[in-house]
Amino acid sequence: MLNQNRDSADTPADHWKNRLEQRTKRLPSSSDFTAKPGTAGSRRLWGARLRLALLASFFAGVMAIAAFAWRDLASEAARPVVAQERIAFKSDGVLSERWVRETLASEDGMPPVFDIKRRLESVAQVRSAEVRRMPDGTLEIRLYERRPVMRTVVRLPDGTTAPRLIAADGVIFDGINIGQLTFANLPVLDGLRHPPRAEANFDVIDGFSRVADFLDMAREKYPAIYRDWLKVSLRDYPGRPDAPGALFRVKPRLMAHSPDSAAIVEIVFSPTNFARELEGLARPEMAETIRQYMRAVDRSKFPAYRLDLSLVNWTDPRNPVPQLHLIPVSVPARQP
Repeated sequence: MLNQNRDSADTPADHWKNRLEQRTKRLPSSSDFTAKPGTAGSRRLWGARLRLALLASFFAGVMAIAAFAWRDLASEAARPVVAQERIAFKSDGVLSERWVRETLASEDGMPPVFDIKRRLESVAQVRSAEVRRMPDGTLEIRLYERRPVMRTVVRLPDGTTAPRLIAADGVIFDGINIGQLTFANLPVLDGLRHPPRAEANFDVIDGFSRVADFLDMAREKYPAIYRDWLKVSLRDYPGRPDAPGALFRVKPRLMAHSPDSAAIVEIVFSPTNFARELEGLARPEMAETIRQYMRAVDRSKFPAYRLDLSLVNWTDPRNPVPQLHLIPVSVPARQP
């Protein structure tokens, strides 16, 4: 009957009307969505409504508490720090609490907590700063300072010159509270391949971390050699250790020596193999070989020599050996 053709003669005239009425009766009405009072459906409906209301009340309470907490935190952080406020200060360098107070002080007192970290880190000597307020109201400030490895002289806008320090990451800074003895014991930057790059409020020497590794190794492992270093020239160092022709040129102090002995006025190291070269230079047999050679040369003709340790003997490719090479120079470098 269901598969009969609509135009078939055997199909009753009201067949399609009856089928439409049957299908319409199957559709849900609005009364189906309304549970009758006292029935299980009614109880389930009210239970769902109650749970939804409780959940909405819970989230509203959480949001209210968070809003109050944020308002209190923002007002506390934005409150200026008075000059007499308690400060728990600590630094891994030489900067003091007095310097912090003087740096942050203004006519309205010290700036809000949110600004203290930014202002402290705007000083080149400060590598990073941690600032927070303790529950008892004390302002806790922790500074991490940059470590100097070299010194240099810069020309100021008014035409005068001033000493500056160079950190291990290449940042040039003033050296606040750093004594003259520290300045004097650091080698001087004698030449630079490229001028420093301006970054934010700082001047930075690109690729300087390799230079810092070289100086740190010499200072820590071979202090007797390092103490004799007066200047380090980077005019042959483009900032990449593997660059063709990259060299570190060290100018030692003119030490007291025998009148019949020539002087070494420059020592050349490779930026990639300086560890082996420093180790070889520190060996007693190499020092004795250099001493005997300098006594044997004609000092009246060539009073000064360059010691080049960057050359390598590749006779055995599996075991390259640094080649000691002394090169006479016509005029010794000027020393202070």
